[in-house]
Amino acid sequence: MEPRQLSPEKRKALMARIEELKVWKLTERLNLTEAQSVKFFPKYKAYQEKSAEHFEQMHEQMQALRVMQEGKASESEIDAKIDEFLKTQAAMPELLHHHIKEFREVLSARQVAELIIFERDFMRDLKGILRKANRRGGRFNSNDDD
Repeated sequence: MEPRQLSPEKRKALMARIEELKVWKLTERLNLTEAQSVKFFPKYKAYQEKSAEHFEQMHEQMQALRVMQEGKASESEIDAKIDEFLKTQAAMPELLHHHIKEFREVLSARQVAELIIFERDFMRDLKGILRKANRRGGRFNSNDDD
């Protein structure tokens, strides 16, 4: 069972657990001091929320494109939706650039580099955990996050 197939309550609980795991691992991996954590995590949460909004917009635009292509939308309507999608997608690097500048107000260059690497590693590991859970029929095992 994939997360999008879960009930809203279970999906919310799973997302909260993943977020807790991420904060814990990120704090450990960046070796954040308490003072850094207090300043960093509000900035990081804002970045995560904005990033999630952009991905949700792109998902909705992709769904709209699929419907338009399968339906009777005109070439110009489809073209306009493509432009909208590209504009949303193009905003992602600027969003990252803006937030990296904010992170650098709190973190050292070494910590920022580790954050960038952590993000990729965490997503890779999370995909593996979710793949294992899917093979077990959707059961998320607490040992998977080690």
